Amino acid sequence: MMPEWGELSFKVVRLESAGQEVLARAGNILVARAAFDVSVALYQTDKIELRQGSRVICSSKHDANQLLQNKPWATFL
Repeated sequence: MMPEWGELSFKVVRLESAGQEVLARAGNILVARAAFDVSVALYQTDKIELRQGSRVICSSKHDANQLLQNKPWATFL
């Protein structure tokens, strides 16, 4: 059975001048963080946020250097 949108409380969004694009939704923080890490690697020049509702958990503009230090494989994606 497919989960309802309300059960997928985490989302990864790419911020654009025209608004935001939802790149991924997840009900699990580990899956959401993995989606965030991959999104940061794929959209290196864009601001990516991991959110739970309106709360920002991670932002690529603040966490990018830390991500690359902790996950050197991200530079090869």
